[in-house]
Amino acid sequence: MLPHLPPAQPDASLITARFEAVRIGLRIGIGGGGLVAPYLAWRRQRCTEADLDNRERALAHQLQVAADTQAHHERVARATEQHQ
Repeated sequence: MLPHLPPAQPDASLITARFEAVRIGLRIGIGGGGLVAPYLAWRRQRCTEADLDNRERALAHQLQVAADTQAHHERVARATEQHQ
């Protein structure tokens, strides 16, 4: 039977290597977030501008429809007056 050995203590170089791996991982994660954040801001800005453009076009269309409807009602009223 083998003698019971105490648990091996990790040496300083292993601890330093693990610490460096964690630091590198955190730097990659933070750097990735730094690259993604401007993209998300650009996309949000583009969507907001597109939404405003769509609202402006819808309002212009509504105003045109209202003007066309008013002109139609006026033509109908004149035609009705002429036939009376």
